[in-house]
Amino acid sequence: MIQSLRQRNSSGRGCSIGPPLKNRASVACCRCHSRKVRCDVALRGSPCTNCSLDKVDCLVPQTRRRKSYLKVENISQVGSLVSSTLKRSHLPTDTHDLPRMAFGSAFLSTSHNTFYSEISSSGGAGRPFDTTEMQTLPDQYASEYTCCTLKNQAIADSGPSGKNTPQRSVTLPNYIRELPTTLSKVDIDYLISKGVLLIPELTLRNELLRAYVHYVHPYIPILDIEDFLQTILEGDRNRRISLLLFQSVMFAGSAFADLKILQAAGFETNRVARKKFFDRAQLLYNFDYETDQITIVQSLLLMSYYYDAPGHQKDSWHWMGVVLSLAHTIGLNRDPITLGMDLKRQRMWKRIWWSIYVRDRLIALGTRRPIYAIDEDSNVPVLSLDDFELQCCSPNIIKLFGGSNILENCGARRELALMFIEKTKLCILLGYILSTQYFTVRYESGMPTETMMLSPKSSTAGEGKLFHLNLLLENWLSYLPTEAHFTPLGHSKLSDVQQVLHLHRAILKMIYHTASSALHRPQLTSITPPTSSHSKFQEISACKVFHAAMEVTDIALEMDSLGLTSNYPPIGVTVLMPAAMVHLLKIRSDNRGVRIASSQRLCQCIRILNSLRDVYAVADFACTILKAAIQKSGVRITAAEEDAHSSSLRDRFNDDDLPDTVRCSPTPKLQSSPLGQSIPAPRHLEEAPVPDENKESLSCLMNLPTDCQTLHDVFDDLIKFDEDWIHDPASGQ
Repeated sequence: MIQSLRQRNSSGRGCSIGPPLKNRASVACCRCHSRKVRCDVALRGSPCTNCSLDKVDCLVPQTRRRKSYLKVENISQVGSLVSSTLKRSHLPTDTHDLPRMAFGSAFLSTSHNTFYSEISSSGGAGRPFDTTEMQTLPDQYASEYTCCTLKNQAIADSGPSGKNTPQRSVTLPNYIRELPTTLSKVDIDYLISKGVLLIPELTLRNELLRAYVHYVHPYIPILDIEDFLQTILEGDRNRRISLLLFQSVMFAGSAFADLKILQAAGFETNRVARKKFFDRAQLLYNFDYETDQITIVQSLLLMSYYYDAPGHQKDSWHWMGVVLSLAHTIGLNRDPITLGMDLKRQRMWKRIWWSIYVRDRLIALGTRRPIYAIDEDSNVPVLSLDDFELQCCSPNIIKLFGGSNILENCGARRELALMFIEKTKLCILLGYILSTQYFTVRYESGMPTETMMLSPKSSTAGEGKLFHLNLLLENWLSYLPTEAHFTPLGHSKLSDVQQVLHLHRAILKMIYHTASSALHRPQLTSITPPTSSHSKFQEISACKVFHAAMEVTDIALEMDSLGLTSNYPPIGVTVLMPAAMVHLLKIRSDNRGVRIASSQRLCQCIRILNSLRDVYAVADFACTILKAAIQKSGVRITAAEEDAHSSSLRDRFNDDDLPDTVRCSPTPKLQSSPLGQSIPAPRHLEEAPVPDENKESLSCLMNLPTDCQTLHDVFDDLIKFDEDWIHDPASGQ
């Protein structure tokens, strides 16, 4: 289990039997001191939790203790102390990236704690602030951010020299909770230098909030969104937002924000903005900025949508491990009605748990890593519409975005809630699919560490379970509420609300087809001699896999024709990549019409993936894998002249080293599809040819040598669905 909480104040403690005793709070307000109850004013700031609940003034007495401090004006003045500590700890002497060596919220080495304890004992941490003079933001932030200022405050207690030691602090907006007093001067200076404590100016902030409300909250409804926005609007000192959660929301919304507004703020692309805001949220987490565990869970769930580079240890699966560890610690996996909390909080806890569950299943599908959330460990009831906020928001909140039809449309909010409920049911089935059709094996990646991954079980085993799960999937689709059912609209003009609803319906339908493909794909990788009955199973599964690929592509084309591709969540890459690979396989068909249709669909998938490269780094890796697969298969790719978006694969890849065998050629006379796209009339689905054992099988087609070594030996190893499925080409995977 991933350790997610740093063990604090561990030095000097002996081993004891029984539960550990809590240390006394370093500071207590007057009211808590008189009542002899534990006070968290040192962690949370004024007012403390007790005074906030009692709605009384929280007064903190001035300390009468005298402390000796090391006079440290800035970070550079502790350089000698840092260097000597690092030499004794055998750590790198470059201190610029020292805080980056934190893993989650737990430092990997006790040497880091040695360093920070020496700074603290010398007076570099936990000191009061200085108010003698004002400082301004660095110049590079002046145009982008306006809501955050820096200042100096006076030291309340003098050091041994009798002189005050200035220290920088931060003044945040009224709706952001104050910095915890546990942060040292070194920590604060480092966070300031990284821009972590900066708040976007109003135009950018409101755009990121709008994007979050429209395209993130419906996928992962972990916030009481009206309370969250009302707090930002009013700036009430008695109700504030964690900076960690705020920066995580900014990160999540940056994928869907208007590019013009991002560029005006200095971000070249959505992808650059995502990186910037994620780094800020991650640094706050690494520095143990937040102590409220529910807030940490909410923030990490949003952070799990980020993936930066192949082979990175802190991928989506890593963050889910931390989330599940915290969730079990605080009891999120238990029925909240038994925890004695008010009804509103019960509903939020249920939504958070099912958001964790859904995210866990989709990450497992994409990374082929084992699932964390075990059904037997939870007794949280399934969601209902009563668990969602369906009322219209206040006019003031709607004005915050210059008008938001989603927030004032109760019917639209109800439909989005229905879609999330149906997605939880689909993910329950997905968990059964992964547990019955796949098993965990050790995967030697060529890296220093090995990975446990899911591998398909023998295709001849569990055929009864296969048809049972297939029936459950079909029943899920049959009983899908009308409000959540995707229906092609062609090139209709859609309002803002209709665009949001149509996109969410499309993503839900594509997840369904991807789950169906994951269920049937193991049947196509068999290396055992087929029997007549098993051959029939393979034929049915082949039809299901090919049908799923065509459906996903057609839905993606509709979204593209409506200009909604830029609003894809990361799972957009998840569902497009396997569809593209299936089209590549179908190009080997003996039927010329199927070959032409498959080549066109492959070109269309590549074009859409290419358009996502400015938002998600994983789209780059997807295009790299597809290029390598095409290069190694040696097939000729043809695309219809009627595809007006692009004329060649070379244009879509934006790469000069595509193989010469990849080219686009004219197609014969085509018939019109229901989506208005010109595609050939392929043979009937049931007549789609199943690979002959005497010819190249689906596995053999992908078992081709590669100079960049990005392909695995079998077809199933190649197709992975989410942001983390691409591994580093240089690692030999």
